[in-house]
Amino acid sequence: MLSLTDMWKAARRPDEKRSADWLSQVATKEIVGYIRATLDAGVSGIQSSRDGRGVDGSTWAHGQIAFA
Repeated sequence: MLSLTDMWKAARRPDEKRSADWLSQVATKEIVGYIRATLDAGVSGIQSSRDGRGVDGSTWAHGQIAFA
């Protein structure tokens, strides 16, 4: 799994590239479905986590989804 949050931060946090926005796109849903079906990427191939201290969490994705 790769951190979509870290990738977004490395790209200097462009507002138009937030993972929440990306996840809502039709093309994203299609690639996630394909990866899930063909590469055994788990339930969705994407996971979100939160730090126990209330700090912003991270969004993680199967490598093929992250590269897409």
